[in-house]
Order: sequence, then structure tokens, then C-alpha cells
Amino acid sequence: MHTTKMRDAGKALSPHVLQGEKIALSALESVGIDGAAKVTDLAAFGKMMESSRNDLNTSLLGQSIEISGFVLPLNLTDTKITEFVLVPFAGACVHTPPPSRNQMIVVNYPEGFLVNGLFHAVAVSGQLARGGTVRSVGFSDGVSSLDIGYQMDAVSVDPL
Repeated sequence: MHTTKMRDAGKALSPHVLQGEKIALSALESVGIDGAAKVTDLAAFGKMMESSRNDLNTSLLGQSIEISGFVLPLNLTDTKITEFVLVPFAGACVHTPPPSRNQMIVVNYPEGFLVNGLFHAVAVSGQLARGGTVRSVGFSDGVSSLDIGYQMDAVSVDPL
């Protein structure tokens, strides 16, 4: 049963949580549903989803692509951004958990582009490569480590 597996994994459950689990499993069993099997199925599904969140699309590696997203600056020179993380939505990583590693690209663009304010979208062109880097990014409320799956040396960055 789920409770036993959690105990074996070293996760302590309070008596209140254990009682709630027993009540829920009993309710499912009273209507003919094997609750313990469903919990096991759900845990396996969760592991599969977590794994797929981190898988890179290897068919894109080495390909020249154009992709749009939002800028999370890493390096600035005066008013130009020369390195950034391309993220799928505005404000990603700011007061929210970061996107999965297969949704972020570290983009190097030595020529830089002008900063028009925070949370602006860009279209980026270049060759996609495996990133596999963990970067520390500072925010006003602290530092966050980002596990970034891709990287790109951009040939163009066009504000949208």
C-alpha cells in the first residue's frame, strides 16, 4: 500500500494524514474501486510525466531554428542584453517555479540588443544545442538555480 511505500522511503506521515488516507481508500473500496492500485497507478503516471518534462527533443539538436519566447536577462552591457534565458511565458522564474529544463534556452548574442523593459518577447534564430547547465539567476527576492536543457549562439534576436 502507498503508506507502507512512503514509510519505507523515509517519509514520515502524521497520524492525521494516515487516517485521511485510510478513510479515502475505504471510501473507494466501498464503491468497488481498488484504491491502493489507483494510488500506485497515479504515482507511476506522475513519475512518467516528471520524466517527460525533462526530456530534450534530440531531433532539434544541431538544427537551425527560429523560436519565440520571453527574455530573462543574464548579462547586460550598458543597455544591451548579450546573454539571456529564453523562457515560454512572461515573468517565468520570478516568484514562480521555473519552467522545465526542456522549455528553456540559454541564448548568447554578443552583439546584444536593446532593452525595452522587462518581460518583452523576442524571436531568436540560431543553431540549437544541448545545454545541460545549471545557472544561478539573481532576482530582487533572492537567487534561483535554473536547470536549462538547451543553448544557442543566436544569429539574430528580433523584438516582437
